[in-house]
Amino acid sequence: MFSLSLVLLALSAEGWQYPIDVAVDGDRLVVVDLLGRSVYEVLPIGEERVITEGTRLPIEGLVATRAIAANEGVLYIADSGLRDVVRFDGTETKPLTEGQLGIPATLAIDDDGSIIVGELESHSVLRIHPETGFASAVFTNRGPRGVATDETVIYSLGAGHLLSRYIDAETMMVVVEEQPLKFAGDVAGDRGQLYLSDSYDDLIAVYNRQGERQGSLRLPELRYPVGLAAAEDVLFVACPKERHVLQLRGDDLKATADDSTD
Repeated sequence: MFSLSLVLLALSAEGWQYPIDVAVDGDRLVVVDLLGRSVYEVLPIGEERVITEGTRLPIEGLVATRAIAANEGVLYIADSGLRDVVRFDGTETKPLTEGQLGIPATLAIDDDGSIIVGELESHSVLRIHPETGFASAVFTNRGPRGVATDETVIYSLGAGHLLSRYIDAETMMVVVEEQPLKFAGDVAGDRGQLYLSDSYDDLIAVYNRQGERQGSLRLPELRYPVGLAAAEDVLFVACPKERHVLQLRGDDLKATADDSTD
């Protein structure tokens, strides 16, 4: 016999339409749905390799949800329709910059708790205070499609050079100069390992901190990968056209050599 809690969970869970980005927040996974203009949580995350549904969170007024980040129970949603980053603490929804951004397309949380935003209209990477919404420029990068933080270092995936690294105000360097991917979607970092999604080639390219290609992740379920989130030897991949999120760990994270490997 099913318990009441399991029945309620089954009733509240629903599938998303176009999961474009993911974030990990403790023991929960949060998924942003572009077409549904909504955010879902999966709690607890569990062991499923293919995740297809979650519980929709009561966040109202979203228009064009493109990316998500999380920090200690608080969610931050990049909404290009609102030209803002929306903060949701579980009860209150608050746009942080009063619509002062252009096209916020990608998010990450820095080690000090500030929000790192890739902004397509100004071709820049910004730092936003999580409470006041004060925004300051970190560096310029043409068409920033992905940002990630790993051990105090900010990585930015761009349309010009593929990957750049920002350490402090005086130190920004190009990590990968060329554009070996067909269509770079996002970047995630985990203890020096960098994962870059290639939406058109159905793969995750793996690089080290020095910008050396380690190989690729290729799996049958990995179709049109976009948003990435890495945490404790686990990689979550949003595959919007398949309407699922992949949870990769263990052997799934072992890159295989390919012709693009340096």
